[in-house]
Amino acid sequence: MSAQTSNGRSQHTLNAVGLCLNTIPVRVKLNPTWSPLDLMVFLQGQHRDSVDHELLGFRDIVERSTSWPKGTTFQSNIVHQNTDPDVPFAFGRGLHRLRVVNVDQVVMEL
Repeated sequence: MSAQTSNGRSQHTLNAVGLCLNTIPVRVKLNPTWSPLDLMVFLQGQHRDSVDHELLGFRDIVERSTSWPKGTTFQSNIVHQNTDPDVPFAFGRGLHRLRVVNVDQVVMEL
């Protein structure tokens, strides 16, 4: 079980003062044929689909939507930070760069 940190800011919370972070579950059944780009595209789609539910608490999700035992925790946590697209980063066996495809989508340049 992995998690991603969401900033929790939406049109409903624009006037809220303070930190609005939330941690939401991420599930990935890795496909051995995936490239790093395939994995990133999958994760990006899952994140996009989960945004409507980002205000649900992890404990609530575990208790109400799964058969997992109480106290289930994450094995890892994904935190996205805005990154300078001109700075290469290591992933898999190579160096990669981000490129903007459109305003709503950023993918790895392979």
